[in-house]
Amino acid sequence: MTELHMSELFRSQSDYHTVRIPALVTSTSGTILAFCEGRRGGGADDVPIDLLLRRSLDGGRTWSASQVVVSDGDRTCGNPCPVVDSNTGDIVLPFCKDNQQLFVTRSVDDGLSWDEAIDISADARQASWSYVGCGPGHGVQLSNGRLLIPSWADESPGAVTWREPGANWGKVQTSYAFYSDDGGQHWHVGEKMTHDASDECEAVELGELEKRVYMTLRSRHDQPRPGVCLERRRWPQLDTGSLRRCSAGTILSGQCDRPGRIFSGQRSPCKHGGASAAHHPSQR
Repeated sequence: MTELHMSELFRSQSDYHTVRIPALVTSTSGTILAFCEGRRGGGADDVPIDLLLRRSLDGGRTWSASQVVVSDGDRTCGNPCPVVDSNTGDIVLPFCKDNQQLFVTRSVDDGLSWDEAIDISADARQASWSYVGCGPGHGVQLSNGRLLIPSWADESPGAVTWREPGANWGKVQTSYAFYSDDGGQHWHVGEKMTHDASDECEAVELGELEKRVYMTLRSRHDQPRPGVCLERRRWPQLDTGSLRRCSAGTILSGQCDRPGRIFSGQRSPCKHGGASAAHHPSQR
């Protein structure tokens, strides 16, 4: 049996009250990049937040010191959703500021340095939406080269507020994705997958033969199961998955001798329930 090695990558400390919202990708050269939010002054979603990164060059056995990738004073810089462009080797990192603007930065040297972030809000979200968020988790590059970023949007009625008074969100939310067909130089907003039936989500491509995107969506309003969307040309009506309502799950495409989908998430309808993992064989 293969021995598993566990590393503690981030811990709450004097600089950061809370560390949350992890994301993990592996570069084309094999460098593992682990991101998270470093929340200053509290654990709420609207406190000042920096984006943190640690890197491993040896398959996760040892890790670099934590570095700050994004910081903007007292603004909330959160929801990191990295994706690797296999055509160029670039690490493309979309994220949010105050859950109202969408930005993207990139690294051409496996995370050692990062370009100045660019505001892509005009292209990656609808102007009528009050709030947006990437992921949480990672993006995905499809077999045709498209970079796809799973996301959620908030359409709650009323004024758009932040911190004082607190964010006026959570009443109406939906899942969607934004994407780029030129390595992250230009972005486009996709259509909504649901309306107030789901929010946070993750994506995986089912395989070169199917050429479909499988989305796992966090259900809303105490629905008993997470939603699933399958895309070929358009997102169909929401379907339900086989696991109970979950939060902070992740989904990956199967590799090596086990093609299919690997899902990991909470199995309890409670927010802090137990974990569950499942492998779904590909259906040809």
